[in-house]
Amino acid sequence: MVRQRRSIAEMRCTVCGERTLLNDRWWFRLGRVEEGFFMTTEAPVHRACADYALTVCPHLRGRDRDLERMPGGYQVLSAIVGGPAVERDFGIRIDPARGIIGSLKIAWVQL
Repeated sequence: MVRQRRSIAEMRCTVCGERTLLNDRWWFRLGRVEEGFFMTTEAPVHRACADYALTVCPHLRGRDRDLERMPGGYQVLSAIVGGPAVERDFGIRIDPARGIIGSLKIAWVQL
């Protein structure tokens, strides 16, 4: 979780961990539309790192059509972990006032 949050918050490549620059910031278009926004927990990647990931990552193999330059105009959102499902599945009651955060998401107005 820490690596995922840091990758999105600092626009770090999810493969090598280095910062991505605007001219070399790519992403795999994986996510879903929620409340009028396209949302993803996928962090950006360098093009060379994406090409490498396409060959070694079983989840990404064959998904080269999902690789594209990362568009601008995004927002970074945080998600509070808690609620009935967490309480039911894990037996943990989380008070949202405590500020416990799950994964970060990148969101665009519906693409």
